Amino acid sequence: MNIQEAYRQLDLAIGLDFGRVQSQYTTLKSGLAEKISGTSNAVLKEVYQKRLDEVEEAYTVLAKHFNHDVNDDVPSEDIGSSFTEDAYTISDTQVKASGKSNLKLIAIIGSGIVVLAALFFAFFAFQSKLDPFRTLEGEEQIFVSGLKLREYPNTDASVKRSYPTGTRFIYDLEAAPIDRAPYTWRKVNICDPTYGWGTEETPFLYSGWMATSECGIQWVADSVKTQRLLQMFEKDEKHPLITASFRHALVDYFLKNDYLGKWFVPTKIEESSYSTVVKLKHSNNLSKPNCEGKNPGDLFVIIRSTTNDDQKILLMTADNYGNATVLGSIPFYDESFDMKASGKSKILLNREYPNQSEILFNERRNDYTMN
Repeated sequence: MNIQEAYRQLDLAIGLDFGRVQSQYTTLKSGLAEKISGTSNAVLKEVYQKRLDEVEEAYTVLAKHFNHDVNDDVPSEDIGSSFTEDAYTISDTQVKASGKSNLKLIAIIGSGIVVLAALFFAFFAFQSKLDPFRTLEGEEQIFVSGLKLREYPNTDASVKRSYPTGTRFIYDLEAAPIDRAPYTWRKVNICDPTYGWGTEETPFLYSGWMATSECGIQWVADSVKTQRLLQMFEKDEKHPLITASFRHALVDYFLKNDYLGKWFVPTKIEESSYSTVVKLKHSNNLSKPNCEGKNPGDLFVIIRSTTNDDQKILLMTADNYGNATVLGSIPFYDESFDMKASGKSKILLNREYPNQSEILFNERRNDYTMN
């Protein structure tokens, strides 16, 4: 595992300091340990353990990167170690004297536990009938602009339904993942926007197969990361040009620069040839081909401030592993505009002075410049 992958495994923006790494590692490790001990599902326990192993490996890689010896980490104190046998030692006389009363007390407590357990399960059974959109253990969400639910794991399979960003689902753990390059397929149960998870009589109305990653880049994410992404988009805009790797990079960029809630990607103006997201594909793209040999192109994304008229254009590229990054930004103060591609190496801005509004690709320098 390399450093970039280690940051991704810890759900952190690349380049954060070791203090943030330690804090995130502790949080993830504690949460996963709690899930492992709290579930009786052997398959789900295995999934959580695998995730914990990935988190441990990622932390070790970053600790080594920051020249930190993981052996110096102080282990959590074992609460049970502060007790001794002496604390619980009582005489035989005391045992005999209190034996009968203890039996009565145990019987009362046992009856109470049975009653509480019955009420607990009755309550949640009642809740499940009332709320088809209840939260289920192990939920994930669609992270890209949309995914198709298919009859079987193949792009030629018939489509049962299509679902947008943010759609909730759980994996069918009885079906193993299927890797068919460049995709990984998983059998899933969808929380349908209209019918939820279904009813007790007809649970999981919409089940099938979804491609959940391409060339190792995840098309799905947990609810926290997905909601951060949606927070960055204005008016539930899908922005289909911002594909999976660029979405992951945008979330990392916003987190690293503390932009969440302060900047956003605006919606395209209707009936306009200009947009807020533009992709350029030409022979000298800075982006590299992915595992299929396809070049995703260089991406230009406008972000706007929530408090004033400031805007920036972010230039985003992807490497040959599919990992995207924000290569740089061009600030525009107190001005609103949109952009469009002109030819294969030029972007025009729709602003007050068009003659001063061209972003050109300089083929001799293999770089972008502003005119």
